[in-house]
Amino acid sequence: MRAIVILACKDLKQLSRNRMGTFWIFFFPVVMALFFGAIFGGSRTGGARKLPVAVVDEDRSEASRAFVGRLARSEALSIEAHDLGRAQDGVRLGKHAAYVVIPKGFGNAVLFAAHARTALQVGIDPAHQAEGAYLRGLLIQASFEGLQDQLKNPREMRPSLRRSIASLEKPEPGLPDRQREVISSFLKDLDGFLGNVDPRALQGAGPLLQPLEIRTISVIPERSGPLNAFEISFPQAILWALIACSTSFALAMVRERMLGTYLRLKAAPLSPVQILSGKGLACFLCAGAVVVFLLVLGRLACGVRLEHPLLLLLAIPSSAACFVGLMMFVSVLGKTDQAVSGGGWGILMIFSMLGGGMVPLFVMPSWMVTVSHLSPVKWAILALEGAIWRDFTLPEMLVPCGILLAFGAFFWMLGLARFGRMERS
Repeated sequence: MRAIVILACKDLKQLSRNRMGTFWIFFFPVVMALFFGAIFGGSRTGGARKLPVAVVDEDRSEASRAFVGRLARSEALSIEAHDLGRAQDGVRLGKHAAYVVIPKGFGNAVLFAAHARTALQVGIDPAHQAEGAYLRGLLIQASFEGLQDQLKNPREMRPSLRRSIASLEKPEPGLPDRQREVISSFLKDLDGFLGNVDPRALQGAGPLLQPLEIRTISVIPERSGPLNAFEISFPQAILWALIACSTSFALAMVRERMLGTYLRLKAAPLSPVQILSGKGLACFLCAGAVVVFLLVLGRLACGVRLEHPLLLLLAIPSSAACFVGLMMFVSVLGKTDQAVSGGGWGILMIFSMLGGGMVPLFVMPSWMVTVSHLSPVKWAILALEGAIWRDFTLPEMLVPCGILLAFGAFFWMLGLARFGRMERS
């Protein structure tokens, strides 16, 4: 046992002298966790991204400027004024989600647009129909706010209203005569109402002029589920650290065989079992250390919860043991470091893609979730998430941890058998 510990210390010391190896194991996963956590909206202090919209004001009236002002005050929109050509190019090139054209005559028909030329024009990429529907809702909201402002100033509203009445006296294409008469009658009654109502009564109407009543109800967020996106990105980053750790130690084993270090260790004399056990112990300790390092960093810097230490004590060594087995398997994929590096990263990349190391499992299609059962990365992420935010019970945690240990034993034995054949050849 003393020889195994000495060999493990030797490998850890060699790793500490390899600055690039240390970077890929300990610090690159930190960059990934922070990067993807920020992309997924993970900052506790961050807010939703505003929808970038270009506005083309062809009317340039007081009413159109007021309409643009209401849009600009929206917390959901980022408004930029452009001409039509630049607005179209902005949407085409992806700089803006959409553009809105306020046509000439908009200010003369703010209440009821009697002509199609006064309708707002919205240009949007067909691939972003959801954003288009959201924008249309915000435009309707701004128009209702404008109507409320007009009703509070009846003297300023009546000239626009009378122009709309006059426009309806002539037949309008696409508008049946019966409907034209109904709308004209309503506008005339509204004109009479505005001519007799006391403006002070409208100024104090407040909520009576809202298009609908909105009641706000406080909702206490549930504790189940990730508290922020970093609770998703840090388990993913931990798996990349474990992949880098197992690959680094696998390459070290190959180089020791190529440079004759392995033969000198056997002549020490040390048995192959002691040499491989020492390498496995060093990989296990390094893997456990990097997991603890990332979890503590996530807790201190990004609010990742570590409220179930017992579950973490099961998840961390199980994950480390699994990747020790993978290290042994990868180390015998070839006789050169180039062959082992290419084959190892290829296999581990597939495991990562299937197991949620790149895309979270809960956003994968159902068939891919089924295939992900074959990936040890999936079970390692599930074990870590179970201890962080899935609130696993102890029996539930034993399932992924047991599968990880089974994966580790399987790949270790597979690698050991291949290593024996390479020894005899």
